[in-house]
Amino acid sequence: MTREIKKKSLSRTINYEKFKKRRLVLKKNLQQITAGKPFTAILHSGLEVSRNGDVFYPFRCDSNFYYLTGFNESNAWMMMYSDGKRQYEEIIISKTKDKTKELWDGDIIGQEKAKKKYLFDKAYSIEVVDQTVISKLELSQCIFFPISDRNFSRTVSDWLSKLTRKKRMGIDNPDHLGDLSRILENQRVVKDLYELKIMKKAASISAAAHIEAMKVSKPGLKEFDIETELLRVFRNNGAYDVAYPCIVAGGPNACVLHHKAGSRLLQKNDLVLIDAGCELQGYASDITRTFPVSGKFTEAQKLIYEIVLQAQKDAIQKIKVGKKYATPHDAAVRSITKNLIDAGLIKNKSVDEAIEKRDYQRFYMHKTGHWLGLDVHDVGSYDTTFKENMVLTVEPGIYIRPSKDIPREFWNIGIRIEDDVVVKEEGCELISRGVPVELNEVEKLASL
Repeated sequence: MTREIKKKSLSRTINYEKFKKRRLVLKKNLQQITAGKPFTAILHSGLEVSRNGDVFYPFRCDSNFYYLTGFNESNAWMMMYSDGKRQYEEIIISKTKDKTKELWDGDIIGQEKAKKKYLFDKAYSIEVVDQTVISKLELSQCIFFPISDRNFSRTVSDWLSKLTRKKRMGIDNPDHLGDLSRILENQRVVKDLYELKIMKKAASISAAAHIEAMKVSKPGLKEFDIETELLRVFRNNGAYDVAYPCIVAGGPNACVLHHKAGSRLLQKNDLVLIDAGCELQGYASDITRTFPVSGKFTEAQKLIYEIVLQAQKDAIQKIKVGKKYATPHDAAVRSITKNLIDAGLIKNKSVDEAIEKRDYQRFYMHKTGHWLGLDVHDVGSYDTTFKENMVLTVEPGIYIRPSKDIPREFWNIGIRIEDDVVVKEEGCELISRGVPVELNEVEKLASL
């Protein structure tokens, strides 16, 4: 499977026209909001973060910035300016070429390449960012930026303070501050065909990694060893980053929702919960599988696994255009609650009463999914209805900690099953089922 994925790998050549088209969509949206008033929209790619001294964490571009530009370099600014009539400019402001810095840290894109390759009207050096931005704010009645970003807001406040000093010259500050993040989340939550192609590829790579991890798992290995196998398959297939730290949880650790892979040795009768996904060209995948290290579920493990799998199937049935986002979660909750009552783990109540009193939350304390895209928990309102080509995860789970009122055979069973789903007009498309989910297929893989 790994070799097959390599042959079908996506080209590393990116068509920047796609990013240009996204900016033009945003321009139309902003023009509607401003009703013909001059506006400036601003985003920042982000800064490198120091780990210690002159050692930095790997740079990860701001998702909104990358979505609109494809420009993956730190300390860059993107501006969109419209005079409300015919004049419209897209501006990129970035680092200046520097041979000494490039000797140590690699190529700097520079202004010439930034303008030509990334399809901007103008490109300026970072040294003139203040002058460039203020010159556009002077002409604008509206400014759009990520208001919830405190550092960004402070920078905008500084620009506006400098602009205030020009009041006697007849120049006023913009009278409307708009949250660009909120506007962009409505644009980003529905994926275009280019995004879906990358996300399907990311899901297939992650599925292959899960399969190999299941194959190599055996008693005596550490959780770290399983994580190493996941990372090996990711990187061998061109996905050099993870969408989030790998969760590899053996035995009781599976009842810790975000347990990171550690040094615990896998035991014979353990379940292993792996929640791991690669990041490909900025886009996340997110898959969870739970399997027995020995290759065979115990009867108690089998019962809980089948309850979780049925809940996922019931949730998936509710995903289609026009349905409320909460509908799959409600279906999963009802499915889990009913089956836990039947199993005797929720005592002496009707399904409706148990749901009303939230008795299921002792075993199932999280939601059934989240949006997926450039961020693993991607932007988008959860008080909405499904539209075609939205992408989300479906991930019910049950986690049973030791307790006097729980039969011992159920102690420390933690099971979650998660897949990536594309909303379609009728139903949905599961893009992560390259790794099996049916109980007998999982046992077969884990036995290899």
